[in-house]
Parts: sequence; C-alpha cells; structure tokens
Amino acid sequence: MREKGVIKSINNLSNRQQRIRRKEWKKDSRNYRKRKSLQQAKETPEAEETRVGSRGSPRIQSGRKVAKRTYSSLSEVQAAHFGASKKQLSLYTGVLYFKENTKDLDENAEADNGTKNLSFCTVSENLDHGAHAVWAHLKPILEELVPNNVSSKVDSVHFWTDGPSSQYKNRFNFFYLTELLPILCPSIKRSTWNFSAADHGKGPMDGVGGALKRMADTLVVRGTDITDSDSFLQNLKKTETTVKLYKIENTDIANLKEKSKDIPQISNIMQKHQIIWNTIEKKKITIQDLSCFSCIQEDVCSHFITKKRHVLMNSILFHTNINLKFYSRTWLV
Repeated sequence: MREKGVIKSINNLSNRQQRIRRKEWKKDSRNYRKRKSLQQAKETPEAEETRVGSRGSPRIQSGRKVAKRTYSSLSEVQAAHFGASKKQLSLYTGVLYFKENTKDLDENAEADNGTKNLSFCTVSENLDHGAHAVWAHLKPILEELVPNNVSSKVDSVHFWTDGPSSQYKNRFNFFYLTELLPILCPSIKRSTWNFSAADHGKGPMDGVGGALKRMADTLVVRGTDITDSDSFLQNLKKTETTVKLYKIENTDIANLKEKSKDIPQISNIMQKHQIIWNTIEKKKITIQDLSCFSCIQEDVCSHFITKKRHVLMNSILFHTNINLKFYSRTWLV
C-alpha cells in the first residue's frame, strides 16, 4: 500500500487518475498560453494590419449568388483569432450583355459576334444576401444605362442566375421583378428570369470573381493593406482592371428591405426554371418548368409541352417618395 505523499510519477497512478491528471494539465496549459498571449498583446505596439484573403465564389449572370470575402493580415499578434478577428465583404459579380447598336456603356466593353459585354462587380460590407440585397447590388448596373440615354432602344431584359431559394428563387425576388423593374426601367415591356439546372450554375461571373480575388491576393502579397471596402475598391482600380467596380452602402440594402412585406406565398417553385413578366398584366407573373423564349405569350409551350402557371402578385410595396433612377433595356446574363 502506497504511503500518502510518496507518489512522484504519473506512472504510479491508476489509469483513471492518469486521465484526470492529463486533462487538468492540458487545461492549465491552455489557460497559461492564453494569459501569456494577452500579456504580450498589451506590451506589443499595434501590429501592422495587412491585406485580405478570399473565401467563397461570387456568382451572377444577371444576378447571381453574392459571395463573401474574408480579410486577413500579414502580421498579427498572437492573440488575434484566425477567424473571428477578420472582417468580410460581399462581392456580387456578373457580366452584362447588350447589342452592339446601342450606345457604348464603357470604352472597355468587348464586342463578340455583334454583342458587347461588360464585366462588373459590386462590393458591400453588408453581408445580407436576400432578394432585397440582390436588387440593391443591381441598382448601379442599371443606373449605368441612364447617362447613355439608351432607355428607348431596349424593351426586354433577361436575367440568368442559379437557383438558391434565399436569393433568387423566392417570392420576394419575383415581387421586386414586377414592382421595381417597371419603376426603374419604364421602357421595358417584358422580362424573364431564368434559373440554371441544379449543380450547373457556373458561368462567366465566376471568372470575374476569381480574377478579382486573385488580384487582391497579389496586392496583399506585395504589401498592400486591404482592410475595408474602400481600400479594396481603390487598390483594385489602380490595377486598371476592365471590370467595373461599384460600392453598395448599407442604407441602400436597408431601404429595400423595409419596403418588402405582405407578399403572397408561391407554392412549388423549386422545380421551375423560368419566370415571365410583361407590361400587359403588370401584377401577374408566369411560371414554367423550362425556359422557352419562343412561346412567351402562349399559355402552353409547344416546344416542351408544358402548361404555364399564372400567379397574381399583390402590390403595396413602393410609394411615391421612392427615388430610384435606373433605366435599362439590355440583357443581364
């Protein structure tokens, strides 16, 4: 029988006592390292903040998934948490396609087979990815058309996106399509919103997002500080990229969110791939299983033999004091 106080090695303890003692040592060690790092942080001058790393893949084609970008630092104090201490940005990227006979939107627009395209990216520190945020991000893209006075030349707009229910395939987005688009684009007579098949949502917008994130990472490696949306935009514009960059304020998103309410539920929309709207019946949308641009005005699509479903969208959303100034008649893809 062992005498009390004689044990000097963990090997002299039982297996159960050894496990308990090891847990206590690990806990004490973690607490010691935490106290030590906090003490060093207080004694060390503020660490040099640096650049950002990226996360996620922004996607859109006339409105695609908004993705997050995470800030990181080149040199940090030991106490800095690898995740919680970093800010994030929302990047909304896409490509705008328009006919060559419309007035040029930008000198950097590239022409291909009679159609021009313009890559764009909107940046916001608001991480909200709802339908109201999507339309807030689309606002400067549509506003880009106003000073060029091309509103009378385009009467149709077609959106192509993937189908996340939190962003695009939901009643709020359809309601903005019927209520907001006519206010912003009076010349538009018809519009469609088309969803790609599940797991097949990659497109040119992914390339735009990847290129911008690679540029930002390169700037960070070279010692450039990117700590917020302003520094992100300023430094990327210095690279003379052909991608049009815009900043979205928190108030732009909040204003749209406050005005979306009392919107009716729409059942069985997850398997649908096209939403059709026109000015003949402004409060109604047409939903069908597959996208078809030849039978937009027909009740039954003769190409895919599918019957369309009509949904009435009640409107109490926008009031006369709304000051939105976009005019668009181009294809957003």
